[in-house]
Amino acid sequence: MSTAEDRGTTLASGGHRDHGVGWRHVAWAAAVPLAAAWLAAAALGTRYSPWGLALDGLVLLTLLVALRLSARGPIALWMTGVLYALLLVAAPAFKVAQLQQPVLAADATALVALLQVLSGWRLWLAAALLAGVALLAAWAWWPRRGGWLGLLLAAGVAAGWLLGAAWLDGQLDRAAPLASPDNLIERLERRGGGLFLMADFAHYRREKASVPGAAAVARALDGLSRPRMLAGPGFRPRNVHVVLIETAWDPLQLGHFRFSRDPFDPRFRRAMEQSKDSAVLVPGFGGATANAEFEALCGLPATRDQVAFEHTLAKPMPCLPRLLRQAGYLATASHPYHAGFWSRDQAYPLLGFERYYPVNAFELDDLDGMFLADASTYRQVLARLEQESDPRPQFNYVVSLSSHYPYERAAHRPDRIAVTPQAPLLEAYANAIAYSTQAFMDYVQEVQARDPDALVVGFGDHAPVLGQAPDPYELSGIVLPTRRDSVAEPPLMALPALARVPLLVFDGRKGVVPVGEIPMFAISDLVLSRLGEDAPRTWLSAFREAGLHADRTRLFLGHTTVRRGGHWQLCRGPHPDCEAARSLRERLVTLRQDLARGDQHALSWLQIAGLSAPTGMQVEKRFADCDLQVDAWGPDSLVQGQDFNPQADGSNTFWFRLASARGQPRLRIGQDLDVPLTIAGLNGSASLDPGQRDRLRDGDALAWVCPDGRQGQIGRLSMQPANVTASAQAGCAAGIKDFGPRELRAGEPFNVQPDGRPAGWLALSPGSQGFELTVAGQVVDYSISDQVASFTVDEALAPAFAQPGHIPVALACAGKVVARARITVLDPAPR
Repeated sequence: MSTAEDRGTTLASGGHRDHGVGWRHVAWAAAVPLAAAWLAAAALGTRYSPWGLALDGLVLLTLLVALRLSARGPIALWMTGVLYALLLVAAPAFKVAQLQQPVLAADATALVALLQVLSGWRLWLAAALLAGVALLAAWAWWPRRGGWLGLLLAAGVAAGWLLGAAWLDGQLDRAAPLASPDNLIERLERRGGGLFLMADFAHYRREKASVPGAAAVARALDGLSRPRMLAGPGFRPRNVHVVLIETAWDPLQLGHFRFSRDPFDPRFRRAMEQSKDSAVLVPGFGGATANAEFEALCGLPATRDQVAFEHTLAKPMPCLPRLLRQAGYLATASHPYHAGFWSRDQAYPLLGFERYYPVNAFELDDLDGMFLADASTYRQVLARLEQESDPRPQFNYVVSLSSHYPYERAAHRPDRIAVTPQAPLLEAYANAIAYSTQAFMDYVQEVQARDPDALVVGFGDHAPVLGQAPDPYELSGIVLPTRRDSVAEPPLMALPALARVPLLVFDGRKGVVPVGEIPMFAISDLVLSRLGEDAPRTWLSAFREAGLHADRTRLFLGHTTVRRGGHWQLCRGPHPDCEAARSLRERLVTLRQDLARGDQHALSWLQIAGLSAPTGMQVEKRFADCDLQVDAWGPDSLVQGQDFNPQADGSNTFWFRLASARGQPRLRIGQDLDVPLTIAGLNGSASLDPGQRDRLRDGDALAWVCPDGRQGQIGRLSMQPANVTASAQAGCAAGIKDFGPRELRAGEPFNVQPDGRPAGWLALSPGSQGFELTVAGQVVDYSISDQVASFTVDEALAPAFAQPGHIPVALACAGKVVARARITVLDPAPR
C-alpha cells in the first residue's frame, strides 16, 4: 500500500510515481547541507545574516524543486544540496579565513593557476578530487527516462537566478544599504553565498567588458595638465633594477609568536630601519602576484577581483618599461617560472618590455621545492648583465620565487629559525624569507659594487598565507573588521598590517632613502622621480600637480583606505575623505579601462605619438619547455610479481634523484606502459598499480617522454624469477629482495669493515641457501646472517669498483643463474 506522501508525489501529466523522490527529500536535501555549511562558516569566522541564510535557502530550494522532476532518485537532490553548500556557502568562508576575501567569479581562472603551482601529491590529490566530484555529479544528475524536460527546467531556473542576481542585489542595496559598499565580506554575509557569487559574476562580466567613452575619459582627466611621458633634454639615464620579492612581509609583526632570531637578514633589517620603515600597500593578500606587478609597473590600480594581466590588459600601455624604453633603456624582465603563467608572455610586451627571461632561460641548478632558489636567480641575472653587449642603460626587472608558498627549501638550506608557540607553516615561512632576504641583499651589494650609481628598488607583493591551525594573524590581532554589528566603531579605523610590505630604495651613492608608505600603483612614479627632473612622468604626477593626491587612496580586499593624519585608515561608513577617495579611484579606474582595453582616448589627449604602438618582445629560451636529467633511480632490480617500495594505497613506486626537471614529462616502461611522473624539487616518483607491476619484464627500458615528443633514456630493469627459485640441485635455492650499495662513486670508500675492506650485502628471500655468489664475474665467498648475505671487496674485485660502470651480481644453483642484481659505479666526485 502506498503512503499518503507517495500518492501526493505524482506527475500531473500522467499520475506516475516520482521514483521515490518526495517533497521531504527536497526539504532534507536543502536543510541538512546548508545547516552544516552555515555552522562550518561560523566556526571559520563568517557569520551569515538572517537575510543571507534566507536567500541561500530560497536559491537552493528553487533549484531542488525544479530538479525533482528529472531526478532518478534522492541522490541527485542530495548531490545538488551538498555541492551548493560546499561551494557557495562553506568555500567562501574558508577563503575568507585563509585570504580575507570571498570566492569570486574570477577565481575560476585562479584555480587553474593554483593547479599549475601545485606539485607532487598536492597536485594529484586536487586533480583526483575535481575529477571525482565531476563524475559523481554527472552520474547523479543524469535524468531518468523522460526526465530531460525537468533537467532543462532546472537549468532554466539556474540561468534565471544568474541573470537576475545583479538586479536583486541592486534592489537590496537600495532597501538595506551596506555599511561599507566596497566590503566584499559584508556583502557575502548579507547576501548569502549563492546570490553573492552570481551578482559578482555579473559585475565581473560588466567590468571586463566595460569600455569608457570619450566623455567619461574627459571627466577623469578634468582639471589635469598633460604629464610629460617623454624624457626631457637634460635627462641623464642610469641603470635601474626593480625587484619584486615574492611574499616579502615582516613576521615580527606577529606579536603572539617568538622567533629564535630575526627572520630578515640583518642587512635587510638595517636597510628597513634606514628607510624609516618605508612600505608599500598591496592590492591583495596571499596571491595574485600579477596584480601587484601591473600596479607597480603601470601606475594604475588593478581590478578588484580579476588578474589584470589576464582579464584587463589588451592593448599597449604607457607603463614604466615602455617609458624607459622610449628614453633609451633596454627593458628586460626575469621571472624563473613558466612564461605563460598569469599570461605574462602576452602582458609583458604590452607593458613595453623588450626581453623576457622565463624559466627556460635559467639553469635549474638549485631548487627550493619546485621553484628556483633566489640565490641562483640573482646569480644568473648578474651573469647575464655582465655578458650583455647592448650599450643602452638597463631597466632590469626581476620577480623572485623561492619564498613562494608552501615555503619549501632544499636540504642544504636547513632551518635557521625556531618559532614558539609551534606553528609549522609560519616557521617554514620565516626560514624561507630568511634565505630570500639574504639572497636579495647579496644581489644589492653585488649591483652596487659593479655600478655605484644604480637605482635599486625592492618590495614585496603580498603577505603570506600561514594557515588556520593555528591562525597566526588572528592570534596576533591582525585581522580585517568583517562584522557589521559594531556600529559604535568610528568611521575610520587603522589599516591592518596585512596590507603593508617592505619597500627599500637604494638610490646610488645616497644609499637607502626613506620614501614613506605608498600604494603599489605609486611605485613607477617613485622610480621615475628618483631619476631626476627630466625623467619621464606618470599619470600620478598629473593628479598631484592638480592637487589631487591619488596616491593617498588604496582599495585593499574590498576596503577603501585613505591616508589621513599621516596614517592609512580603513573607511567604515560615510566620511568626506572616504567619498573623495572613492571618487578619485573611479577616475583612475576609468583611465585604466580606457588605456588597457578601451579606445585609449587618454593617449589622444596626451598628444604623444608612439605610446600606443605595439612593440616586439623576445622571449629567451635557452632550454626546452620539457626536459629531465636523472642522476640515480631505483629499484632497478625487481622480483617478478612481488611488491617493491609498496605504498599505503597498494601501489608500487620507482624513485628518481634528478639533476634538473622541466615541464611535465611522463615515465614510459617498455613499449606500452606509460605512467605519470610526479616531480617535487629534485625528487621524482612514479607509481604502478598491481596490474601494471605484473606487466614489467626483464630488460624493460625506462624512459622519460614529454608532450612535445622529447624523450630520453633512464635505464633498464633487471627482473628475477618470482620468490625463491629452487634448482634441480637438492638444497640450493636463491632469491634477492634487496642489496647494497646500489650505487657508489669510483675510488671512494663505502661500507668499510674493521679490517679496512669495503663490503656489500644482499637481503635474501626466505629459504635461500646453497647458492654460488658471483660479483663482477668472479666467484666470491660470503657469509649469511638473518637472511642477509655479505661479501668483502678484496684485491681481485677492487678494480671493478674503481671505475665507472655497472657491476653484475648473480646467485646460481648448479651453474644456472637464478637471481641477479647490479651495482652502479658513478664518476668520481668533481674536485
